[in-house]
Amino acid sequence: MSVALDRILDEKRAFSVGVACCRISPFNVADSEDAYNGLSRLRDRTRKEAPNLEPSEREALDTVFVHDPFINCLLEFRQVGERVQYRHGVVLRTPINQPLSLHVKTSARAAIAAPIASLPFTSGYLQLIDHLVYLEVAEKRVQSALDRATKKLP
Repeated sequence: MSVALDRILDEKRAFSVGVACCRISPFNVADSEDAYNGLSRLRDRTRKEAPNLEPSEREALDTVFVHDPFINCLLEFRQVGERVQYRHGVVLRTPINQPLSLHVKTSARAAIAAPIASLPFTSGYLQLIDHLVYLEVAEKRVQSALDRATKKLP
């Protein structure tokens, strides 16, 4: 295992702490935002360390941070919570990778203000987004990639 992967594992532990805080009631918006930001920091750490990873480690982590549409959409969704304005809306994905086109005028407050947000999508319907479920799925996918990178899984 490379030193670079050790640094990534440290960042993953911090992300997991953020997700664990979201499991504690009552719901706290700051905890949810921090967990999404933790996922972003983990992705950024992985990008920074990529040149120093062994090829098998990089390949395993690319499955989640480059090729996983659900994870990439969560990272975009984090920006909605930070009030980034998109001209054409954002396409989110459910944990089973079903695309959901978020309306461009969706309020950042509505997107992140509750543990389960009811958001308007361009189809005209409201969709429930359970932040804890989404973050836990992300955590499991990242852990699976890290297990492959550390050769705990094939």
